[in-house]
Amino acid sequence: MHLNGLQGRIQTINCAVGDKDDQILLFHLDQANFGASKVVYSESERTTKVRGSKLDTLLGKDSHLGLIFMDVEGFEGEALKGARGLLEGRPPVAIEFTPKLLAEFTTRDEFCEVFSAYSCFYSLNDPSRKRYLLSELPMVWDWFLREEELEQTDLLFL
Repeated sequence: MHLNGLQGRIQTINCAVGDKDDQILLFHLDQANFGASKVVYSESERTTKVRGSKLDTLLGKDSHLGLIFMDVEGFEGEALKGARGLLEGRPPVAIEFTPKLLAEFTTRDEFCEVFSAYSCFYSLNDPSRKRYLLSELPMVWDWFLREEELEQTDLLFL
């Protein structure tokens, strides 16, 4: 924030987010790569329990957001299910899109439904900056599942 002069314009909240309030999530801490730490379903010696809430509850579903930016290692669909009220206002949403990870927590159709208020999206890793209609999201999901060399991209929903 400080490097970009955004202090005072960005709010950070230290809380896990999911599709329910007061839920307990198992969080796996990856010692080798903290960026690969993620929510998991099975408990182990490397998991810890964290309390989660819906984004709608944490921020208020009528909040006016400039951007939702999310990279939660495949838990994006579940986290955004708890933001349905916020998403009705159609703030821009940027997420890491890795269907092989997303499929661990949600179905393709459930994921697409989260963005039903949106009209289009862009793959931020595509130099052509092609505009996709929301109706093309299932096709993009399926393409990434079949693709062996390219597993993820970043999507911006508008």
